[in-house]
Amino acid sequence: MKKFHGIFSLLIFAAAMIMAIVVILLQTWVFAVIYLAVIIVSFLTVSFLYCAKCPCRLSGCAHVIIGKLSRLVPERRQGNYTLFDILGTFLAMGIILFYPQFWLVDYPLLLIIFWGLGGFAFLEIFLKVCTACENHVCALNRNKSQ
Repeated sequence: MKKFHGIFSLLIFAAAMIMAIVVILLQTWVFAVIYLAVIIVSFLTVSFLYCAKCPCRLSGCAHVIIGKLSRLVPERRQGNYTLFDILGTFLAMGIILFYPQFWLVDYPLLLIIFWGLGGFAFLEIFLKVCTACENHVCALNRNKSQ
């Protein structure tokens, strides 16, 4: 069941990002392409800083897609996450969330939907995926069986 929630949460987040790309595209194709590049670079950054250190990434990643994506980045020694790993991950995710705000404010309903989808994806991850995670050094791990 954890893989369902992992994939479902990423699909919800992807829906928010696709909606943001469309909204930006309605106003300027250049910044829509830049946002798409930002998304790709940010996910690769998260994969390198966070996922590449996870012992579950090759076989038991609940996010499935992100685990496979992390195979594209250089392997890192498993172990505790540094402050740089955590801050870099939050910065990369923050850029994905905050970049499209300039264009979304022109569409208040879509802005609310964007944040609703993002919030729902986070809750899905935090309440369902993180409770089944086997990465005991992850800051978000909520698996009580460890």
